[in-house]
Order: sequence, then structure tokens, then C-alpha cells
Amino acid sequence: MARRRSTSADESSLELLLDTICNAFGGILFISILIIVLINMSSREVIEALPEQPTTVEMLRLRSELEEAHEQLKTLTVAATQQEKISSRFFNKNSVVLAEKIRYEKVNLSQSVQSNNQKMSQTVTTQKNINEISEKLETLKHELIISKEKLSNLNIQLKQEIKKRSRSSKLPTVTMESKAPDASYFLQQGTLCFLGSPNEIKKISEGKTVFVVPNISAGLKISSETPDLDSIAANFDSKGIPKRHMIRIWVSPDSHSEWNSVREALVKRGNRYELRLLPKDVRLSIGRSSQGTRSQ
Repeated sequence: MARRRSTSADESSLELLLDTICNAFGGILFISILIIVLINMSSREVIEALPEQPTTVEMLRLRSELEEAHEQLKTLTVAATQQEKISSRFFNKNSVVLAEKIRYEKVNLSQSVQSNNQKMSQTVTTQKNINEISEKLETLKHELIISKEKLSNLNIQLKQEIKKRSRSSKLPTVTMESKAPDASYFLQQGTLCFLGSPNEIKKISEGKTVFVVPNISAGLKISSETPDLDSIAANFDSKGIPKRHMIRIWVSPDSHSEWNSVREALVKRGNRYELRLLPKDVRLSIGRSSQGTRSQ
């Protein structure tokens, strides 16, 4: 009896489980069918619903732009095709060589232009320097002309001054007299010194020889520009030399112009004279001859 009860209980539990599983599967299936039906109904409503007005306008505009783009694409395609045809006509080896030559010539032309520009700049600078040098030369020429004029004026003034301050004189002609002179004079450095006056000469002894030299500070200074003949004649008078006596005069090379004044005074006074040239660095010594002096 016990075994029958347990067997029936197990069978009823299994039936309950199977019933539960079938119910759950049926419910899931029913829900799935319901979802599919709802989706189909909503898609039909979307398809059957008409679009709003703004969306239609935008679609028309986009369709118009798409058609224009297609037309432009066709036009560009035709132009590209024609350009390829034209390029194929000119694209050959000769064209490539010619293009390369043209490019090379352009480079050379650019370099030549640049070189010419540099040379032009150098030429402009050189021309500027030449212009500056020309201006300086013109200035120097003008200054040279002015300097020449000044030099010419100075030469004229110098000649006038020389003519004003100088007197024409000739080299004295030596005259010799056999007769011993009555008086002797030195004419040195333009100064007339009397040998008979101890104040106007100096005696220098060297061994047995006695030299006489003029004392320039004590003699009569004669002006070469404005000689005073009266003062020269008065000098002769003060020494007590008569007008008829002969006078010997030793003249140094630096007193030739003054000699002319002394000679005129002697001629005007009436004296005869004996001129003797005294060379440079030559002194007179007192000797035993009748003349009394000699050069050495």
C-alpha cells in the first residue's frame, strides 16, 4: 500500500512541473508574437504616414543640387578628356627637350639679369665716384687758376720791389797806379774804413807778419739804396785828405754796389783813385815796400 502512494505522489509532481514549463513557454511565445505584431503595425504606420512639409522642401533642394553636381561632373569629365587629348598631341620627346631648353634658358636669363643688375649697380657707384672726382678736379683747377694769379701778382710785386730796392751795378774795373797812394781805405760789408785811423782798423800779429783788417763798427756805413755822396766827401775831408791826392781803395766782393757811390764822390771831389779788388778770405799785411800794404 505504501509503495502505491509514493508512486502516485511522484507522478503528480512531475505533471505539475511539466504543466508549469508548458505554461511558461506558452507565455513567452505569446509575448513574442505580440511584440512582432506590434512592430509590424508600427512600421506600417511609419510607411503610410506622410512626411512633413519642411522635410520635403529640403529633399527637393538636395535633389536639385545632386542633379547640378551630376551635370558639373559630366562637364568636368568632358573637359578633362579634351585636355588629355590635347596633352597627348603635344607630349612627345621633342616637346620635353624643348621644355628643358626653355627652363635652362630661363635660368640663364635670370642669372644674366642678376649679373647685369650688379654691374649696373657697380657702374652707378663708379659714375658717382667719377662725378665726385670731377667736381674735386674742377675745384682744384679753380684754386690753381687763383694760385697762378696770386703767384703772377707776387712776381710782379717782387720785380717791382727788386727794381725799387736794387741798383744796377757793374763789376768794378781795377785801376793801377805806379805812384804810391796818399791814403788807403777798406770798403767791406758796405762800410768805408780809413787805414790811417787806428780806430777804423785792427792789427793782428801772426809771427813776424802784421795783418790789418777793417773795424766795421767804426767805419762809415754807406747805403746802397739811398747813398749820401756828401757824407762820403765829408769823411774824406775829416781825414785831412786834399782833393788833389790819389786814394787807394780795397773793395771786397760784398761791396761792389757801394763802390759806385764812393767812386762818384771821389770824382765829384776831384780825387784820383786806385781800385783794388780784395778777394774773399784774403787779408792785408803791412810790408816794407813803398806802398806799405800787400794782400795775403
